[in-house]
Amino acid sequence: MNDLFSIAKNRMYKNKLMESKQIRHKIILGLQEILYTRSHETGDHIERLKRLSLAFAKSLGYALESVEMRI
Repeated sequence: MNDLFSIAKNRMYKNKLMESKQIRHKIILGLQEILYTRSHETGDHIERLKRLSLAFAKSLGYALESVEMRI
């Protein structure tokens, strides 16, 4: 019975983690869409902002692989 509960608990945490990643990704996509539709800036400017944001995240100690996947 303990093994069954352990398996269920592990699956629950894995599902929660996957759902939170999906939600963060959807939020970022929504913000990107708003930025592109409401901004008078060029795509080049937006790419420069993206690079600056990644550099800022790196300076804060975030792993770039995880940050880049979200963008």
